[in-house]
Amino acid sequence: GRLGDRINAVLAAAGYNFGLLLRWLAELLRVIIRAFFETVPARNTA
Repeated sequence: GRLGDRINAVLAAAGYNFGLLLRWLAELLRVIIRAFFETVPARNTA
């Protein structure tokens, strides 16, 4: 009924925001990893 509709709307919004948060965290992790590999010198394996 009505309560179910309200709960569904809240959960849908929470799921959407959680997806945005996961995408933001993934991008942050990419930036951190990229910065790490740019500052660490490559090892010479020859």
